[in-house]
Formats: sequence, structure tokens, C-alpha cells
Amino acid sequence: MDTAFETLSQDLSNIVTQTSRVVVSLQGQRSISTGIHWRKGLIVTSCEALQSDTEFKVELSNGQTFETELLGSAPTTAVAILL
Repeated sequence: MDTAFETLSQDLSNIVTQTSRVVVSLQGQRSISTGIHWRKGLIVTSCEALQSDTEFKVELSNGQTFETELLGSAPTTAVAILL
């Protein structure tokens, strides 16, 4: 019989496994951050993480890298979109 702790531990492990595939690394000239690979060609991240960079190198969880640039941001919601 599973304890509540074992169930919670397994649930957290499943969440990490599922979400780790969409987390990407972002590297600008002055900043390093993470983002979410929302769908092909679209990355969502925090405005604060970008500083004043507009071009970024993206690394996917499988090691693939590519260049991207800032499409737009909304400082009132702290969301930035990279394309």
C-alpha cells in the first residue's frame, strides 16, 4: 500500500519528467535564462530574464541549438515571446 508521501513523490517525478522536455536554455549577450518551448517556433520567458538583449541562442533539452530573437514583450505581465 502506497503512503501519501510515496504518491506525492511519484506525482512530482512524473511532472518533472513531462515538463523537462519543454524547458529550454536561453543565452543572450548579457543574460542567461530559461524559457518554455510553447510550440514549434515559439518560446515564452520572463521579461526580467532578458535584460536588454534581443537575440538569443536557444538550447533544447535534446541538445539541439538555434538562434532566435525577441518578438515582443509585455512588461505589465512580465511575459516575453521569442520567435
